[in-house]
Amino acid sequence: MHSKTTLLNITLIIISFLSILIAFLFVYFSLEKVDVYVADRLIKPKEIIAESDLKKISLPKAFIMDNVIISKEEIIGKNPIMDYTVLRNAFFYKGSLEDKDESKDGVYLKKEEGYVSYDLFIDDIKVNPSSLIKGMSIDLYLTVENDQQIKSDLLFDHVKIGEIYDKDGKKILSSDTVSKAYILTLNLQEEYVGILNEALKIGEVSLIVPEDTYEDQITSFNAESEFKALFERSQS
Repeated sequence: MHSKTTLLNITLIIISFLSILIAFLFVYFSLEKVDVYVADRLIKPKEIIAESDLKKISLPKAFIMDNVIISKEEIIGKNPIMDYTVLRNAFFYKGSLEDKDESKDGVYLKKEEGYVSYDLFIDDIKVNPSSLIKGMSIDLYLTVENDQQIKSDLLFDHVKIGEIYDKDGKKILSSDTVSKAYILTLNLQEEYVGILNEALKIGEVSLIVPEDTYEDQITSFNAESEFKALFERSQS
C-alpha cells in the first residue's frame, strides 16, 4: 500500500513538473519578441512604399497574427491594392499589397513602348474631375510660390488620359457618373516621369482641357517654360 502511494505521489510530481515546464515553454515562446514593420504614415492605395515609410517595432510573437507581413523586403517597392489604405502605425497584411508590375487593374502597365501609366491622386492636383473623360488629352500647368512670388506656366501639353478610377477601384467611363474620381492615370512618356515627379514636389499641378483635346497629338514638354530647369534636375 505504501509503495502504491509513493508511486502515485511520484507520478503526480512528474505530471506537475511537466505541466509547469510546458506552461513555462509556452509563455517563453509566446512572449519571445520579434521585429515587425508598421506604416510610419498613412499610405494611400497605389502609393509605392519606400523604406522611409516603415517603422520597426518589437512585439511578443503571440501578439502578431499569421497574416501579418514580417519582412520589410516583402513590403518595400510594393503598393496597397486599390481599395486598401494603410493607416499610420498599422501592420501590413498578406494580400493587401501588390507589386506594381503585377497590378490586377493594369494601372501601372505600359500602354506602348516608351510610355507608362502615371497615377495622379485627384486630391493632389487642381482639376475639375467632372470635366475629365477617358481618352481626352489635357495640358498640365505648374504653379510655384517662392519668396512671395508666384510663377505659373505650361509644363506638358496633350497628355492623354488612360483611365479614371473611383476610390473602390472601379473605372469611371463617363462624366455623368455618380462616382467620385479618385485616381487619374496619364499615358506619359517615360522620359517625362522624373519631371512630373519633381513638379508635384515643388508646386501645384493644374489640369486644363484644351480645345483640341480629342486630336491625336504627341505629348511634349514645354522646354521654354519658367521651369525648364526641372528637366535638367530630373535627369541628373
